[in-house]
Amino acid sequence: MVGGEVSWEIRVLYRHGKGIREIAREMGSSRNTVRRYLRDESAGRYKPRLRRQKLDPFKDYVIERLSSAAPERIPASVLLRELRERGYSGGYTMLKALVASLKPKEAALINLHRRCSMPIPHRFHPWWPDQWPPLR
Repeated sequence: MVGGEVSWEIRVLYRHGKGIREIAREMGSSRNTVRRYLRDESAGRYKPRLRRQKLDPFKDYVIERLSSAAPERIPASVLLRELRERGYSGGYTMLKALVASLKPKEAALINLHRRCSMPIPHRFHPWWPDQWPPLR
């Protein structure tokens, strides 16, 4: 399989009037490869791989467990202990990422608002005039 740019270049050369044999010689590939890329535009694209994760069989349990404790938050370490009892052999990081993706977005916005709307103690602000070095 040739890359996306090469397949695009094959089509451009063909539109400019070059023959299949000439394009194959120039690109360093076989004539059948050139024909395939001219025939099918999607031939040069990789398809996304669907990889199964160790956490996939346990996602329903995690979602159910988090929604049952809805206003309260369950730490990923507690969930990891429960999943290990159920046969989960994966790691903490994958579980933590899943829990973070299921966290309600409103709580994150409220925390951001709290963090940004706190008043700055102006006396210790780096641009406060009393703290400027004296001019010479």
